[in-house]
Amino acid sequence: MAPETELSVEEEMEFSLLVNKLEEGVPLAYLLGEQEFYGRTFTLSEDVLIPRPETEGLLERTLSFEAQRVLELCTGSGILAVSLALEGRDVSAVDISPQALQVAKKNALRYGVRVHFLEGDLFAPVQGTFDMILANPPYIDSEELKGLAVASQEPLLALDGGVRGMEVIERILEEAPKYLKEDGVLLLEMGWDQAEEVKKKATHYECVTIERDLFGRDRYVIARSGRKHAGKVR
Repeated sequence: MAPETELSVEEEMEFSLLVNKLEEGVPLAYLLGEQEFYGRTFTLSEDVLIPRPETEGLLERTLSFEAQRVLELCTGSGILAVSLALEGRDVSAVDISPQALQVAKKNALRYGVRVHFLEGDLFAPVQGTFDMILANPPYIDSEELKGLAVASQEPLLALDGGVRGMEVIERILEEAPKYLKEDGVLLLEMGWDQAEEVKKKATHYECVTIERDLFGRDRYVIARSGRKHAGKVR
C-alpha cells in the first residue's frame, strides 16, 4: 500500500520471519496479533480461538434480546463479552484458561469497558442468576479433530468438544437453568450436525429453537425457560 516506503534492515528481517511462519501454517491473525470482529479490531494470541463469521451471527442474536445481566461461558479472547459491554450490558465472562483471560482483559481495556472476568470450569466460579447465558463452546468431535489442520494451529482447549463434540454442550444445557432468571434465555453456537442431539438433551427448557448461519447450516441454539414458552420446539 506504500511502495515508496523503505524498510530498515531490522524491519526486513522481521518481515521475512513473519512470511516464513505464515508458510509454516501459522494463521495470519496470530502473526498480526489482532483480528476484526463485528466492525471492531480485537487483540489475539495463540492462546485463544480466531473469531469466525459464524460467531458474529451469535452476537447478532444476542443483541436482539434486551437481556441486561449476561453471562458468557468459554469467553476466550472476550470478543463477545466486550461487544456486549459496549452495548451497555452488565457482563460476566468465564474461561478455564488464565492465558485466554489475559487476552480478554486486554480487549476490555482496549475498549474501556468493564467486564467481570472469572477463571474456572464453566459454572464453577459463577454466583447469582442472569437474564441471558451465551457460549461458543468447543464442539468438534475429538477423533475428527485429530484429522483437521486447525488442531495444530489453534488451541485444542477451545476446539475439542469430546465424544461427538457434545460433552461441553451437554454440561452447559444441564447446568444453565440453575443460573437463568425466570424467562431467561440460553444461546449457544454448535456444530452443523448437532441440532437433533441438542434438542434431545434440552428437555428441561420450555422452548428450543435452532437457527441457521449465513451458509444455511444449523448453527445456533436458542433455549428459553419460563412457562410462557411451554411446548414450543422447532
